[in-house]
Amino acid sequence: MHRHLSNRAALTVATLAALFAGGARAQTDPLYRYQWHLMNYGQSVLGDVRPAFGMDLGIDDLHDYNIRGKGVVVSVVDEGVELAHPDLAANVVANGSWNFNDGSHDPTPISGDAAHGTQVGGIIAAVGWNGIGGRGVAPAARLKSFNFLDAGGSFAQVQYAWWDGPESKDVAVSNNSWGDTIPLFLPTIAENEVAAWENPMSATRGGLGTIYAKASGNSFSSVPHSSGELCPVSSRQVGCSQSIFVKESNYFNIITVAAVNAAGRRSSYSTPGASVWVSGLGGEYGWERAVLAPQATPAQ
Repeated sequence: MHRHLSNRAALTVATLAALFAGGARAQTDPLYRYQWHLMNYGQSVLGDVRPAFGMDLGIDDLHDYNIRGKGVVVSVVDEGVELAHPDLAANVVANGSWNFNDGSHDPTPISGDAAHGTQVGGIIAAVGWNGIGGRGVAPAARLKSFNFLDAGGSFAQVQYAWWDGPESKDVAVSNNSWGDTIPLFLPTIAENEVAAWENPMSATRGGLGTIYAKASGNSFSSVPHSSGELCPVSSRQVGCSQSIFVKESNYFNIITVAAVNAAGRRSSYSTPGASVWVSGLGGEYGWERAVLAPQATPAQ
C-alpha cells in the first residue's frame, strides 16, 4: 500500500487531535511565541507573513484552567517519534510504542530525514514550561508512537496501531498524518469490510472507543500520477484530488481534517472532499527570504 506523508495537513491533524485531548501563562518555552496556532497576537513568526490577529486556538485560557490533556493517551501513527527528545521524553509512555521494523518498543527513527513523527508529536504534547523548545496543545498528554510509515504502511499495521496491538488498547486519540500516494479512483468498500474496521474502532478502551483524526491530504494543487504528471490546470480551481479517494478517510469513526492558514483561509495544499469534517490550523510553507535568499538558485 503506497503511502506519503501529508506534511502540512498533517500538522493540522496533530493540532486538532491534541485539542481533543485537552489543552500558566508564564511563557518559559523559548519557541512558544512563534506558535501562532496556539496564541496569535499578530506577532512576528518564523516566516515573512504575519498571522492574522486572533487566528488561533486561544490555548492560554485552556492551559490557565489546567486543561492540558492530563491522563489522556495520544498515539502518533506516522514515522517514528524520537522518544528521548528532551521536549517529549517526560510525556512518553514507557514501553507503550511499537516499532514495526524490529519488533521493539522504541520506534525512534534511525534516519535524520524521518523527523515527521517527532514534529507531530511535539505539536501534540511537547512538555510545557520546561524552558526547552515549544509547547504542545496538550502539554500533559501521554504519547505513544507507531512507526508504520517507516515500515511500508500496510493495512495490517494500521489495524495494529488503531485497535489490534496491545499498545493501542488504551489510546484515546489516534493522530494519523498520512494518505495514499496515488488516490486516482473512488474506493470500493464492501459492507462487511466497513464493519470489519468500524466495529473494532468503536470497541477500544472497553467500548469507549478512540478518537481517530486523519489528514485530508496535500493534493489541492497537485497529485502524483503514475506517469509523474501533475493534474490539469483546470482542475486546480476545485482541487486535483478529493479526500474520499483515501479509503480510511471514509469510515464513520474517522475525523478527516483539512487545513486553513494563518489568515483563516484554505491552505493552498489542503485536499477538499465530502469526508472532511473540520478544518484546523495548518498554515502554509513559512518561507523566509532572509534564510532562503543565500541558498536560492537563480532561475534558468
